Amino acid sequence: MTVIQRELEDLGYDGYNGLVIREPLFDESIPYSKFMDNPKNIPTMIGCTRYEHDHESNLFPIGESMGFENFKEVEEKYQLDKKEGNYDFHNHSDETQAIMVQTIFRANKLLENNVTTYLYEYTYPKHARHTDDLFYIMGVHSFEMDENERLLAQVYVKMFANFAKFGEPRVPGFEETTRDTHQYFNVFWNETSGERPSMKEHFEQNIISYWFNDMITYDKNITAQKLKNSPKITLKSQEMTSKNCSVVFYLHGGALAYDSAVMFNDTVLFNSFVKQDVILVISAFRLGIFSHFMVEDQSIAPNNLAIYDFENHADETQAIFVQTRIRANKLIEHRVPTYLYEYTYPKHARHTDDLFYIMGVHSFEMDENERRLAQVYVKMFANFAKFGEPRVHGFDVTKRGSYFDVFWNETSGERPAMKEHFEQNASKNCSVVFYLHGGALAYDSSVMFNDTVLFNSFVKQDVILVIPAFRLGIFSHFVVEDQSIAPNNLALYDILLGLEFVKNEIANFGGSSQKVTVMGHSYGGQIAAFLTFSTEVNQDLSLFQKTISMSSEHHFDTLEAQIERTQRFAEFANCLPPSTAKTVPKSQKIRDLYMMNCLQGKSANELLRIQRQLEDLGYEQYKYLIQRAPFFQNGSIFEFLNSPNQIPHMTGCTRYEYDHEPADRHLENLINFENPKQVEEKYRLDKSEGNYNFQNHSDDTQAIFIQTLQRVNKLTENGVPAYLYEYTYPKHAKHTDDLFYIMGVHSFEMDENERRLAQVYVKMFANFAKFGEPRVHGFDVAKRGSYFDVFWNETSGEKPAMKEHFEQNIISYWFNDMIAYDKNITAFKKAPSISKNPRLLHYQSNGSNLMLYEFFFIFIFLIFLAGCLVGKCFATEKRNLYIQLDGDEF
Repeated sequence: MTVIQRELEDLGYDGYNGLVIREPLFDESIPYSKFMDNPKNIPTMIGCTRYEHDHESNLFPIGESMGFENFKEVEEKYQLDKKEGNYDFHNHSDETQAIMVQTIFRANKLLENNVTTYLYEYTYPKHARHTDDLFYIMGVHSFEMDENERLLAQVYVKMFANFAKFGEPRVPGFEETTRDTHQYFNVFWNETSGERPSMKEHFEQNIISYWFNDMITYDKNITAQKLKNSPKITLKSQEMTSKNCSVVFYLHGGALAYDSAVMFNDTVLFNSFVKQDVILVISAFRLGIFSHFMVEDQSIAPNNLAIYDFENHADETQAIFVQTRIRANKLIEHRVPTYLYEYTYPKHARHTDDLFYIMGVHSFEMDENERRLAQVYVKMFANFAKFGEPRVHGFDVTKRGSYFDVFWNETSGERPAMKEHFEQNASKNCSVVFYLHGGALAYDSSVMFNDTVLFNSFVKQDVILVIPAFRLGIFSHFVVEDQSIAPNNLALYDILLGLEFVKNEIANFGGSSQKVTVMGHSYGGQIAAFLTFSTEVNQDLSLFQKTISMSSEHHFDTLEAQIERTQRFAEFANCLPPSTAKTVPKSQKIRDLYMMNCLQGKSANELLRIQRQLEDLGYEQYKYLIQRAPFFQNGSIFEFLNSPNQIPHMTGCTRYEYDHEPADRHLENLINFENPKQVEEKYRLDKSEGNYNFQNHSDDTQAIFIQTLQRVNKLTENGVPAYLYEYTYPKHAKHTDDLFYIMGVHSFEMDENERRLAQVYVKMFANFAKFGEPRVHGFDVAKRGSYFDVFWNETSGEKPAMKEHFEQNIISYWFNDMIAYDKNITAFKKAPSISKNPRLLHYQSNGSNLMLYEFFFIFIFLIFLAGCLVGKCFATEKRNLYIQLDGDEF
């Protein structure tokens, strides 16, 4: 028998292989395309290698194996595409593609039936052919393993053994797959680059997209074409085909509150559908209270049975334009044939008017043009239902903004035709706000905001809102000195990548890449400020053209501090290099690589656990940016502010910011003092002894005041339009309170004045994004400390208005008195007879007291007099003065 079998194989006959779908093991009545529709509900792990049978160029009927209706035509198209290079198949052979396609086919069927599914691909290139990976777990088809393959062997053993034991691989990072992204576990290892096995999206994207998108569409089109050309079977009593009719399943409007399935005109329906060989089904469904009984516990009754309309017709119309364009773009991106139309004949072009043509409701007296348009409408809908295309003269598949303009004018000769730029005014060139959330890069989220409030604050104002996600905590703060190992400021890479996406893609969502505003609150506002003053980012202003900083400072962390925190994290994760003399890596680069590779081998949950442990022990969080290339120029923070980009900037804060959280802060470092130690001593003494009215503002609140004004001053000095505001209505004026008005977070019950202020806030931020100026009554460019006081009192009649002297007490203290004091200290230190280790003396003085020192210390008086002129010491009221002297107290 064996000899005969071998003889047949040598003669070129097919081998005796494969199974047959037949009783008793398989149900013969189920076609192959339906064979996998009902899998057993047991966990499944499937995958393949990168190159499988690429070393064998055998033909394989992929189309037939996928159950295409027209597999011969599909096969012909595939062979033509492959021969003429119409598609990039990555040089994969037919059999390799078959494995990849059927792997995803099985995964989809499992996922459709809610079966836990794990998908992997072995991609390490040295040995990634069919059967190569068996060597790791079965010992066959052996080869000499390199260092990476020895580590991959361990991964393979674990993931298969664990799956057998627990129903899940339990290898760090190996998660379940999902049908929307086809994420898979990429089994790859590279000790040099630090790459490790990890989850990735879009399993063999090119191959899967071709067979599951392009070819499925092509197969459907072939079927539709065959149906079109097939003879109809007619009955004597009617002209309608009795078999294989297309069906329209129609859902009426009315926001699930009104209208009816029986409201339409039967005669019109017959002409629009039945006479066109289309069966019409109009579904009845619950309306009003019958569809809107809502309780919190959805096990009693599910919520969201109704769709809520927008507040007014104009906004709804705008939303329809934008959402229609977005849907079309998404379909086009996935290569789905899409036909976009707009009815533009003006006499009856309101919502529901065109229903008269095909449904017979909302009737009107048709003119000659509208009678023609009625014929067009009937044809394009009926044909699309039958053939998947409108088949009306000129109506083609839409391409990035093109649409079929349904318009007729007998006088001018205009007819329905394809046009470019669907509702360009409504859906194009909108301004864009790119919002950065706060949280110091340690916490908060891009999905924490209230969608309804965001819609009112931005979308209804014709502003597109983009809120990017970026890495936080330890995921953004693995910091080493050598940026070729791991770049610093990882979160900023995410943010700038988001801006690049907006630049390249926002036009597809109706926005303009030349009208982008980077806006942020708290540390998000600091990042917006950093980008405003960076000379390394956005040099051509193509990423953004305006910035907004709310309630923010401009604080960089030090490289040394972040390296120290990274080392501490690695220590707690047991990822520091070995400490024994023989095994410890010699260079810092090797030590850092060891640390990074070790941390990358740990799961995200484990990293978060360690981070939480360190926080509970009182260690500082992983937060802030570092002033370092490639994003920021060198120099002190004061030099950093000298070269702002020439773009409008709006910045401001609330009256009380962090007054509810008093904590000591080194404010002396916020201004370029020459004697920060003595300045700090003076401030602490003034604060403890009540020598100055700080209006109970905490150190952190004062820091925001100081640095907000610093930014504005630097911008105005450089001729950049700067708008300064302060929210002063006292009921809710803490840090983040005002975010409720525009972002919907940190909510509170608004009184009458706050409802008015909410309108002001929405207008001034939306207008600034659109026009580069707030365009709120009275809000002008800042000049010498002027600011827009956001305050409302219906009783007194007070309204938001420009005022002078932003936070006068605090600003005067730090920018006048303290600068004068600092200069005096410097002068005293430079005096030849003054000790280099002076001590702080405090005394009460007025203008006349100063003359006493002229008789005893003439040289001290001359220096002190200069400082007093700057510090306004000749005022008539008593002031608290400080002087650094050596010797006995006076």
